[in-house]
Amino acid sequence: MTVTSNEQRTMSLLTTLFADAVRSDYGTPSTPHPRTRPLRIPRSAVGLVLVVGLVGFILATAVASVRAQQSTNAVQRQDLLDRISVAESENVRIDNEIATRGADVSQISAAVLPNSMEGRLLADRLAAAQSAAGYTSISGSGLVLSISDKPGDSGLGRVMDRDLQGIANAVWSVGATAIAINGIRMTSTTAIRSAGDAILVDYRPLALPYVVTAVGPADLATRFAESPEGSALRSLRQQYGIEWSLDTAQVEVSASTAELPYLALSGEETS
Repeated sequence: MTVTSNEQRTMSLLTTLFADAVRSDYGTPSTPHPRTRPLRIPRSAVGLVLVVGLVGFILATAVASVRAQQSTNAVQRQDLLDRISVAESENVRIDNEIATRGADVSQISAAVLPNSMEGRLLADRLAAAQSAAGYTSISGSGLVLSISDKPGDSGLGRVMDRDLQGIANAVWSVGATAIAINGIRMTSTTAIRSAGDAILVDYRPLALPYVVTAVGPADLATRFAESPEGSALRSLRQQYGIEWSLDTAQVEVSASTAELPYLALSGEETS
C-alpha cells in the first residue's frame, strides 16, 4: 500500500499531538508532577497549633479550678450558716436562763430586803444601779428609726457598723435615756462591730432591717433629724440609696441580758 504525502503529514501531525499531550500530563522524567511532591507544613503553622492547644488546656484547667472553688465555697458557706444558727439558738437559751435567774433574784430581794432599814436602803441603791446600767426595762416617749440596705446592692449601698455607731452616739447626744437596736439594749459595755458581712451588737448578729428604738424627750426624733448624723443619713439616701425612716412613738426598751459583773453594793469589785 502506497502512502501519499498528505497521509504522511497527517500521521506526523497526530504523532506530535499525542506526544505533547503525554508530556503535559506526566511531565518529563527529570521533573516530578506537582501532585507527587511531598506536602510541607510551615513551621509557623505548627507553632500556632501548639499555642492554641496550650491555651485551650489552660482555659479548661482554669474552668475546672473555678468550679471546684465554687463548690468548696458553697459548702463552707452552708457550714457557717449552720454554725450561726446553732449559736443563735444557744444565745436564746442563755438569755432565757439569765431572765429566769434574774427573776428569782428579784423575788428573793423583794422578800428579804424590805425587812430592815438597811435592806430597804440597799434595795433602793440596787434599783438605781440597775436602771443606770440598763438592766431594767424602761418605757416612754421616744423614737423609732429603721434603716436597711439598698435593695439588691452588695457594695456601697449597704449599712455599715459605723453607720449604726454614729446613729447610737447621736441619739445619746440629743437626750436619749435608753436605746436598743433590734431589741438588744445598749449599755456602757455594748459594742457595735462587724464580722464579715454581718453587723454584731453585743456580739449578736443582726438581721435587716436594723431598728433603733430610744426613750427620751417628746421631741427626740426632731432633735435627731436636725443633728449632723441626721444630715449624714439623708446623704446616704441620696448618694447610695440606703433606705431609712424616722418616727416619734411611745416605745419600750427591754432590759439588757448581757452578763453583769458582780459588784459589791459599795461600788468596789469583789475578789
